[in-house]
Amino acid sequence: MPAESQNNLILAMSYGYSYEQLYPFLQSLKETGFDGEIVIFVGGTSVATMDRLRHAGVELKPFIYPFKRAHEMHKPNPLYRLWPLAQQLIGRLDSPESIARWSFPFHNIQSLRFLLYYWFLRSRPNRYRHIFFTDLRDVTFQRNPFIHAEGSRLRFYVEEPRFTVSTCRFNSRWIREYFGEEILREIGGNPIVCSGTTLGDYDSIIRYLEEFLLTLRQARSIMRAGFDQGVHNYLAYKKLTGSITFCPNRESEVLTMGHMCNEVLPRNEEGQLIDRHGEPYAVLHQFDRHENLKREILARYRFKD
Repeated sequence: MPAESQNNLILAMSYGYSYEQLYPFLQSLKETGFDGEIVIFVGGTSVATMDRLRHAGVELKPFIYPFKRAHEMHKPNPLYRLWPLAQQLIGRLDSPESIARWSFPFHNIQSLRFLLYYWFLRSRPNRYRHIFFTDLRDVTFQRNPFIHAEGSRLRFYVEEPRFTVSTCRFNSRWIREYFGEEILREIGGNPIVCSGTTLGDYDSIIRYLEEFLLTLRQARSIMRAGFDQGVHNYLAYKKLTGSITFCPNRESEVLTMGHMCNEVLPRNEEGQLIDRHGEPYAVLHQFDRHENLKREILARYRFKD
């Protein structure tokens, strides 16, 4: 398929979300004029929500996750206790496909998405020009997220620079428990890179997912929900550095707000949040960590049945 006929793709996972919770994401994206494809893996989702998503033009990929309360970050997959036995097999595998297949039962919902994305994208070679992985419930759009997409590159979005991997108790724990203290010492001085949003061309994204799977051969534990963030930072600073554009917060198309102070952010005449160069951000990620902004966005994008 020639490159000019390829679409851009937004790829995400929803577990247990209602249509009302997803509406700000979908409606704000629609307002940007985005004309690519949206694919969402859905689990624990009502029939009514799935019908509305399809009506909104979303391609759905249902999946089953057998453990209750999977949406709660502190609830591990109970099979994690068997990981030391499984890892003895996985540690000897060379194929990302084999690692994905054998590790599948042990994942938390947050890391499971990377396996599902891998299988899905491998089934559609040459269909997509660029792919944007994104969270859903805490994301809204002001512009098309692909405005700065690069060929043969990944765009990783750096959080607030005053926080480093080692000074954040969550990120340091994810690295330590997965890779060990030595790796934490090696990369701990770097700023945190957020795994909730990633942009890249098809080949770069496939390589990223393959490297993600290959790290499972090293995994000391996959109990902790959120360890995918640790893997993301390990890949950023140890494996994929030469193929990554590190995008500073407040200076790129994605504003990652989780570690930002509760401050008044600059806006343009249209009321859009703007970066240090006066350009509107394309993506507001973790907007719900800022109560005033959360109220504003949810009021603007309130779903009316």
